[in-house]
Amino acid sequence: MLDRAPYPKRLLARAASLLAPGGRLLLALALPYRPFYYDGASTPEPRERLACESPSFERAARELVSRELAPLGLAPVALSRLPYLSFGDAERELYMLNDLIVLAARAPHAG
Repeated sequence: MLDRAPYPKRLLARAASLLAPGGRLLLALALPYRPFYYDGASTPEPRERLACESPSFERAARELVSRELAPLGLAPVALSRLPYLSFGDAERELYMLNDLIVLAARAPHAG
């Protein structure tokens, strides 16, 4: 749930740092990227944003891989696009989004 974390870049970097060389990380991100996090009853903007803001699913997926995963020494092994149903709000009862699922591997030489 990277889109619901106040510090998604830090969370991703920490997860990558815990992987052994060749280790794998499975992550999911709802697209289009519209992040916020829960702070009690409020839902503020995250303190940092991931670089995957394109309105195009394919472009946002490429941005996430090249701008966020690659610098951490993570390379995609598999990517998938799945439907994501989200509870609605005052405007809509239900939202249908796309979920980007990425299985990424830590490079054997990443430190």
